[in-house]
Amino acid sequence: MAQINIKINSGSDISTPVSGTAAVFASGSLGSEALYLKNASGTILSVGSGGGSGVQGAQGAQGAQGAPGNGAQGAQGAIGAQGVQGAPGAGAQGAQGAIGAQGVQGAPGAGAQGAQGAIGAQGVQGAPGAGAQGAQGAQGATGAQGSPGAGSAITGSYTGSLLTDSIASINWTGSGVYASNSGDAITVYIPGGATGVQGAQGAQGAIGAQGVQGATGAGADGAQGVQGAIGAQGAQGAIGAGADGAQGVQGAVGAQGAQGADGAQGAQGAVGAQGVQGLAGATQNTGSLLATASFSNPNLTFTKGDASTFDVDLTTLQITSASYATTASFALNGGGGSTDTGSLLTTASISDATVTFTKGDASTFDIEVNNVTSSISASYATTASFALNGGGGSTDTGSLLTTASVSLNTITFTKGDTSTFDITVNTGSGGGGGGVSTIFDPIVRYEYTSGSDVGQFLSSGTVYAGLSWSRSTTTLTVTSTSHGLSSGDWVIIRNMNQDYLHAEITSTGANSFTVTCADSGGASGDAGAYIPVLRPSTIEDGAITIVAPTVGTSQLLSLMIYINASETDPKTLTVPSNAITNGAGKNNSLNSRIPASFDAYSVSGATSSKIGSATITFSTSTNHNVYSLAGGTDTFGAIIMTLQF
Repeated sequence: MAQINIKINSGSDISTPVSGTAAVFASGSLGSEALYLKNASGTILSVGSGGGSGVQGAQGAQGAQGAPGNGAQGAQGAIGAQGVQGAPGAGAQGAQGAIGAQGVQGAPGAGAQGAQGAIGAQGVQGAPGAGAQGAQGAQGATGAQGSPGAGSAITGSYTGSLLTDSIASINWTGSGVYASNSGDAITVYIPGGATGVQGAQGAQGAIGAQGVQGATGAGADGAQGVQGAIGAQGAQGAIGAGADGAQGVQGAVGAQGAQGADGAQGAQGAVGAQGVQGLAGATQNTGSLLATASFSNPNLTFTKGDASTFDVDLTTLQITSASYATTASFALNGGGGSTDTGSLLTTASISDATVTFTKGDASTFDIEVNNVTSSISASYATTASFALNGGGGSTDTGSLLTTASVSLNTITFTKGDTSTFDITVNTGSGGGGGGVSTIFDPIVRYEYTSGSDVGQFLSSGTVYAGLSWSRSTTTLTVTSTSHGLSSGDWVIIRNMNQDYLHAEITSTGANSFTVTCADSGGASGDAGAYIPVLRPSTIEDGAITIVAPTVGTSQLLSLMIYINASETDPKTLTVPSNAITNGAGKNNSLNSRIPASFDAYSVSGATSSKIGSATITFSTSTNHNVYSLAGGTDTFGAIIMTLQF
């Protein structure tokens, strides 16, 4: 609320307002106040009180005259022009000329001097002096106050209650209040109050009467109920009174007795005659012998003595036992992590025609170089260029391999002339971490929930293993070079701070991604793995939509959908389109559809019942990744649907 207060003042106490404004004031004795306006020129105007203006008081006596001004006397007026000189008298003095401006003095007359001319007119009065005006005289005494007017005083009230019946001054205050004037008219602006607080909500109305029950549906009868349990077996009947039965069949033959002890060993046969010595072999051609080798993933390149080469593609080898490996580089697995090296070759030595190989478990085996005087089985030779032929000839063994050693993924070969060369095997660890000592199952099962509805998936996918990882509280960072995944994709985490963690990717970089995990377990490692998995973008009564991960080879094998309140029939199932390598089949044309085997069960009661009419249908002309699940699935209770792809 705005309030106006005006203090009683004398007009002389009110400052003259600036141009364009007016001052409002009250003046008079208590009980006979009057309201006045004073404008910018100093003029005071009576506004009056509530009942009209009183008679104006008598004018006060005139103040005493101010002291005379002390200005300097004005300058003397200019001398008037001289009158025209009269003509010289011819004798006697002529008559007096007319008075006028004094003429130019005439030449001396030849006669007697004429009478004196009349005095010229007074000159014009000089301009006023430049001295300052004297000070104004003191104001006369205030005249006696006029008689009170016939009107009543202004009163002030608030909501009907009198505050004062004699307002002395008015002052406009309050938030947003301001006043302006147009000439002598004053306008006061008072904004409205703020909106009041909304009242409390009224009580809810009574529930309306229940509607009439709908007519019975025209659908077919429900499936037949489950067959009742088999009744308990009846009591055994009484023994019959017939004659004894025929004699039973003879029993089986007993087990064979234990074998007798072995007889004594016979005498050793006579030694056979020595065979005829073979012919001396020709001089060894070392051009077909291996001189050196190099490795460029995935090819192992061998160089012979004649400078010719041949390659071995390591990706095509199928090593069945490390004891048959021709070089240790074939037996290393990828990743640089923990590997059972017991069967891998660690070194070798040669003595005459015998090469002795030592494995990681310290066991050894010999290979005797095939020559005429000492031949062995050809089953150890991997290619004819490895075998030394015919003995007796001179062979330069300086370029032949005599031994080899392994350090991590580097194999060092030593020749007969003691020179060495290395081969470094590219272990191909995708994330720069440890090796894979555990093979993780690529088939995984996982679950999603949407409110009260649930989807459980079984799928297979690519296993990305041998990966470095680190954890900070509940953020798990996985390092995987060029992983290609996106935020919102889901993965199964294996062998990190948690094993078999089903998690959504929250952020990605080119070579890493993060998921949310438990704030427990290890803080880092280098043998982690993950499998990208499918996910539902929608699980609800009327629609189920399946989305494949951005990368990977996820294949949907089966799907269980639980709908807590099934009221819609049919339900729409949408699977990835054109996704033969990453989805639930190609599903982009009629001849590439993969309809799933579909079953549905009502599970609202104490015992489930199969919905026999449930079936899966689809269009033969469009939307080849969309399927319709229909046939009594709107049970208005909980159902389970299973699909096998």
